[in-house]
Amino acid sequence: MKPYIDRFDIYMGQPFSSRTNCAIISFEDVLTINFASSIMETDVERYFFRKLVKDGIHVTIESNRENLREI
Repeated sequence: MKPYIDRFDIYMGQPFSSRTNCAIISFEDVLTINFASSIMETDVERYFFRKLVKDGIHVTIESNRENLREI
């Protein structure tokens, strides 16, 4: 099946409590990190991805939240 797979993603539903959940999965040289949260603020996600960028890691962000797209 490897020739037919580009990457793996994990899509979590909204958590029942007011916290942020995270799921990580990788395939080949792509690491996908997904966050799900029921709170409006995106501070956790923002700090996390800013740290990766500061450490020199290439980051591509895909989000359904407008306020997270500008890291």
